[in-house]
Amino acid sequence: MEMPADKGPATELVWEPCGTCWGQRVIWHASLGGSMHRESCRSCLGVGQSAVLVPVPAPRRLAA
Repeated sequence: MEMPADKGPATELVWEPCGTCWGQRVIWHASLGGSMHRESCRSCLGVGQSAVLVPVPAPRRLAA
């Protein structure tokens, strides 16, 4: 059995800095005593980047 051809738009996987921690991988929180403590970013799980699918533009054909 043959696999059907994908007719959807072409996409590419790219890595972008996390929008929550801005690529720092941690979020700093103030505690009751006035000191700061760090916590892994919940959005990127401490990686600092997020995978994003972006559309790939179709190749342009030059007019003859």
